[in-house]
Amino acid sequence: VLVINLKEDYFNAHEGLANACGGNFASVRNQAENEAVVALMEEYRPEIDSGTNNCALWLGGKSGSSWEWNDGSAFSYTNWESDSLGSPGGFWSKYVAVRLKSYPVGKWVGFYGSPARKAVYRLPSNYAD
Repeated sequence: VLVINLKEDYFNAHEGLANACGGNFASVRNQAENEAVVALMEEYRPEIDSGTNNCALWLGGKSGSSWEWNDGSAFSYTNWESDSLGSPGGFWSKYVAVRLKSYPVGKWVGFYGSPARKAVYRLPSNYAD
């Protein structure tokens, strides 16, 4: 089940918390999954919207020598902003976040560093907060 952690934190901290809950960051393997993430973000827009033009939440994508999802699923579907510095071959290519506004909603942007952001997790269906 997809959930949003509204606490702003660093990528590694969110990754550890998602794992402690028995899940991972959300991986996005196709357009339908991307649309599900965007729909969840829209549902929580008032809580997510920080009033800036750069509202982006962490997903589970990160790069070393190539992009990968932290749950081990194939990084075959992408939805990069056309001018994203984090897109493959871009200068900033370490972590993936999905945008809620400012750029086309649901487009991905890469970040080299790990600024504190909210995050999207995929948790087991039997998880109870």
